Amino acid sequence: MDSLDNHGIILRELRKRSGLSIQKAARMIQKSAGWLCEVENAGGTCRLLPSEFDRIVRILGGSDE
Repeated sequence: MDSLDNHGIILRELRKRSGLSIQKAARMIQKSAGWLCEVENAGGTCRLLPSEFDRIVRILGGSDE
């Protein structure tokens, strides 16, 4: 199991807690809605680097600690 396998679940929860749609969150993080949806659903074909995950968490109002 990859260490980033659960990161999509975390991003989805942060997005929902912020009251953001996939489209609004995607614009905020400067990614496509399709990419974000794929990450949230652990589609497996998109890549999410740890540094990118941390950046998105900060934008969505979470803590990267």
